[in-house]
Amino acid sequence: MDRDWSGQELSDHWSLGFEELARVETKSEALQLGYAAQLKFYQIAGRFPSEATEVTGTARDYLAEQLGRQGTELFDYDWSGRNGQRHRAEIL
Repeated sequence: MDRDWSGQELSDHWSLGFEELARVETKSEALQLGYAAQLKFYQIAGRFPSEATEVTGTARDYLAEQLGRQGTELFDYDWSGRNGQRHRAEIL
């Protein structure tokens, strides 16, 4: 999803609600950002990202800030591995 998100658009589309945040926090710290990225991306695009580069830097950093994580951690998330697949099934 290549686009530059304005501050208001980030807030409108990439903010984690209380219930979403509660779901994210059940994951290990290493997986939280990846899970959150899959969740919000799916809500916006109607599909899941296949790699970290599909989530724009501004959106990635905005999500990371909400979770107290570093945005670069998203590049370590195993998108096609067991955790990524389990997370997609849970989101659906």
